Parts: sequence; structure tokens; C-alpha cells
Amino acid sequence: MDIVRCKPEKGSPWTREEMILVLNLYMKIPYGKMYKSYPAVKELAELMGRSPSTVAIRLSNFASCDPILRERNIKGMADGRKRCQPFWDEFFQNKDALSMKANVYWQNFKA
Repeated sequence: MDIVRCKPEKGSPWTREEMILVLNLYMKIPYGKMYKSYPAVKELAELMGRSPSTVAIRLSNFASCDPILRERNIKGMADGRKRCQPFWDEFFQNKDALSMKANVYWQNFKA
């Protein structure tokens, strides 16, 4: 499995590995903590070479996939849900697989 560990260029597409890491974080922290200065957001951003703001936005995009939050009319960026929904659909009912993959990717990014 190849993981790119260099800092992505601004605006570069998110990798599958990055999306899984962010979804895993989404599943672990309350919605009210999904902001750029929250320590876990900053830590993940640093690990991936992304800005904390972009990680927080991606967390918000995942929130737009969450049926409970959608009922509260919580939305992410217009195209964000479209990008996040396939990951949500793949892993929402299988959080153990999500956690295992995220742990592998975390270690690969740290290497």
C-alpha cells in the first residue's frame, strides 16, 4: 500500500487514506468539537500535511452525511457531501473496519 507522505499542494484532491482518517476522527469526536483549533483536528492535519481548516471542513462534510445531523439541517460545502457519502456508506455500518484501516494509515503516515 503506497501512502504519499509529502505535504499536498493547496487544493489537491484528498486521498482515500486521508478520507478514511478524517471519517474515523468524525466518529470519535462530538460535532461541537469539529473546529480547526481542536487538538485532535490539529494533530490529524499535521499528520496528513493538511491545514486544520481543511480537516475541519471535511469533518463538516461528513456531518452532512450523518442522518441525525441532516435532520437538524446541518450542511457542509455544496460538493462535500457528494465526495464524503461513498465513505460514509462504506463504513457507517462497519466501524471496526474503519478503525482498523485508519490505524494502519495513521502508522503509515507517521513512518
